Amino acid sequence: MRGVQFSDGHEDNSVLIVNDLPEQLMLMGGLLRKAGYCVLTAEDGLEAFNLAKQEQPDLVISDVCMPGVNGLEFCRLLRADNQFRSVPILLVSALQNDTASVVEGLRAGADDYLEIPFDAPRLVAKVARLLERSRLEANYRDLVEEASDVIFTQDLSGRLTSMNTAGARFLGREPQELLGESLFSVFGLLGLDPNSNGFANCFNHPETGQEFRHQFIAKPVSGEERWLDLTISPIRDRMDEIVGFRGLARDITERKQVELALRDSEERYRLLFESTPQPILVYDEETLGFLTVNEAATRIYGYTRDEFLSMTIDDVRAKEDTRALVTENNNPDEPAIFSSWQHQTKDKKTIDVEITSHPVLFDGKNSKLVIV
Repeated sequence: MRGVQFSDGHEDNSVLIVNDLPEQLMLMGGLLRKAGYCVLTAEDGLEAFNLAKQEQPDLVISDVCMPGVNGLEFCRLLRADNQFRSVPILLVSALQNDTASVVEGLRAGADDYLEIPFDAPRLVAKVARLLERSRLEANYRDLVEEASDVIFTQDLSGRLTSMNTAGARFLGREPQELLGESLFSVFGLLGLDPNSNGFANCFNHPETGQEFRHQFIAKPVSGEERWLDLTISPIRDRMDEIVGFRGLARDITERKQVELALRDSEERYRLLFESTPQPILVYDEETLGFLTVNEAATRIYGYTRDEFLSMTIDDVRAKEDTRALVTENNNPDEPAIFSSWQHQTKDKKTIDVEITSHPVLFDGKNSKLVIV
C-alpha cells in the first residue's frame, strides 16, 4: 500500500513509513500529515527500498519486525546505498524494553528508536529533530566540499572512504577514483613512518581514541612536493564505537618556506653573534640579569655561559659603573656609548673596556645589548 499527501507546513520534507500493519501506517501517516509532512507508505522492506529509490524521502520510519525484508535488513540496504547513507532512519517496535533490537538497529545504521505504543507529540518531535539534524549535517557536508583544506575519511584499515573536492584537486584526480586507496599511496608521503608510535597507535589501536598530528612532505601526482599539516581523529558511531577516521590536511608550504628562511636567517645571525671577537652581553632591563652572551664574553671574562645566566650586569661592573648603569637605564631610547670603564673578570682581574649599549627586544623582554 502506498499513499502520498501534501499539506501546509513541512511539504518540502517527505517521510517514508514502512510497516506491515495497516493500522500503524494509518496512525503514523495521519499524525505526520497533520503535522504538515508529505507521507509515503510501504508494507515491507523490499517495497520500501524500491519506493525510496524512486521518491528519495528525507526520512524513513520503519518497523523492526516485518515479514520478508525486516526493518534491520531494510536499514542495512539503505546504508549500503550511497544515496541513502545520510538519510535519517527511525526504527519502531512493539516489543517493550527490547535492548537487543535497539543495539542491533543502531549498529545497522538507524539514527533513533521508538517503542509502540507512543504518544503523538513524541513521534512528531523525533521526526522534526532528525530532519533538523540531517539539515545541519548537509550544511556541514557543503562546508567540507567548499573548504580549501583537504578533508577525507578512512575505514579502520586506512582505506579512503571519502575525499572532498579540494583534496581531489590537490591530488589531480577525481574523488571517486581515490576511494579504497591508502593514505600513503595517494599522498606519496615523504618522511612519515607508518610504524611510528603516534601513527601506529592511531590506526592499530583505535580503541584508545588517540588523535594523530604530523607535518610532512606530500608528493601528489603533479610531482611538486608540498608541506602538509595532517590531523587524523577517530570517527565514532551511535554506539560510541570507533568505525573509521577523519582527516584534515592543510597545505602549509608557504608558511614552511618562511619558517625555513627565518631559521636560516637566525642561524646566520647566531654564527655572526658567536664569531664576533668582541664580547657581547644581553641583559634584561628590569632584572639586570643576563639573557645570553657570546663565546668571546666567556673567554674574556672567564665565566661559563651557564654562570653568566645566573648573574646580573652588576656582577661584572665596578660601583662607578653601576651608578652609570642607572643613568643609562633612565634614558633607554637612544644608544649610549661609554668609554674607559672598568669590568671585573671571574679571577678578580680588573680590565678597562669601552662599551656600546643598544636597546633590543629579546625573547619578548625589553633588554640591552652591550658590545664590549
